[in-house]
Amino acid sequence: SAASADVRLTHVSAGVSGGATKEFIVIKNVGEEPVDVTWWCLRNKADISFACLEPASGFETLWLPGGGMASFVSQQLADTLPDGAFSAIYQTTSASSGSLVGSSESMRLVDGLGNTIDSHAWTTPLSASMMFVRDDDA
Repeated sequence: SAASADVRLTHVSAGVSGGATKEFIVIKNVGEEPVDVTWWCLRNKADISFACLEPASGFETLWLPGGGMASFVSQQLADTLPDGAFSAIYQTTSASSGSLVGSSESMRLVDGLGNTIDSHAWTTPLSASMMFVRDDDA
């Protein structure tokens, strides 16, 4: 839908200080209208959906309000954060290197039908002190 085009990947950290498996990704709705993000997923360059916004029940719809953000964090990072500081927790696809490869990776945000909403790729290594950040209005 037109509103889904307003959702962007705004922050990507592929392994923060202290561990390659401590990852987080933030999406933001830069539009004014709420967007149904039920079953939206993040996919890595191997096309593996490693994190999804899953409803608590089959009848629930997950909405991202205008100006709202949702965060995906790896279990290893979530264990170090206060409860409720994130929208979705995922298990990394690799116990040693996480779901995202800091040196060279691409990722896509896809809707429930698998359509690409946004994507980001990097070839310059993202070290533990670096992250991709996109301006809110980009």
